Amino acid sequence: MKATRILFASGLLLLLAVFVTGIYIVPKLQSGSPATVRQSDASRVSLSDVFVDATYATPEFIKRVKLEPYLQEWQNRAQPFLIGINTHVGTIADLDLRGKVLVEDSHGDRFPSLGTPVVVSEHHNMYLLVFPLVDNSGRPIFAADRGHFRLIVQGVGKQPSAASNGNCR
Repeated sequence: MKATRILFASGLLLLLAVFVTGIYIVPKLQSGSPATVRQSDASRVSLSDVFVDATYATPEFIKRVKLEPYLQEWQNRAQPFLIGINTHVGTIADLDLRGKVLVEDSHGDRFPSLGTPVVVSEHHNMYLLVFPLVDNSGRPIFAADRGHFRLIVQGVGKQPSAASNGNCR
């Protein structure tokens, strides 16, 4: 009888440890990790809110995750980003990102995404968005001499906006 209680308690503790690791520790370690081009605001929002993961989609990344078919019409004309919208509470199944994601160049000029966001995965609400490669003056937005850019998500979740900063390469 005592062994059964110990076994049951050990199982509950193990389950709790896995839950805490998956919900809190892993997202906090992954958010903004310099080892990847992915940034997340999972560590900055409450558990009941949505959080945004943004990935600057390099050509290597596009090939690795097989996104080429979605980008045929934008090839060499736009910079793709993979945007993940996630929540641990509630549903975001009917989320529409049209007009809610902008890229801000190093001069503070903002540009909306081109076309309609493509739903790549409904399980984790993953969207593919593309942005212009050049600003209104014809200068490359993502060129190394520009220094940085910001990806801004507005009107999604309880926060008025979320921003991910990126360095131009």
